[in-house]
Amino acid sequence: MNSRRKINRNIAKRWAIVGNSMRYKRAAVREASWNSLDDIKEEAFDGILITLSSHNSGKSLNVQKRILRRIVEKRQAQIAHRYMGHTDDLTASHLASVYMSKTMKILHQYQNCI
Repeated sequence: MNSRRKINRNIAKRWAIVGNSMRYKRAAVREASWNSLDDIKEEAFDGILITLSSHNSGKSLNVQKRILRRIVEKRQAQIAHRYMGHTDDLTASHLASVYMSKTMKILHQYQNCI
């Protein structure tokens, strides 16, 4: 029984080391960003047009795209902050902007395919 506890303790220590590494945090942000892309696709597109509140649905397509970009930017920043926390070297901000631009590029391609 003691050997099992020792094994579990060693596994927990190792995961604590891995979980605090920058490589793991970046991979977690990347994975969460790609998962949010599917959610954004499901929520944001109704045919070709973006489904927005009645206040914004009557606006031009460029304004709707700008609103979508703000939504994506906010979600990516929230994801990066959730996994990275506050970083003095702006790593979280950089990752958020990288995945925001990749997400917007994919959404643009997705919108053109519909």
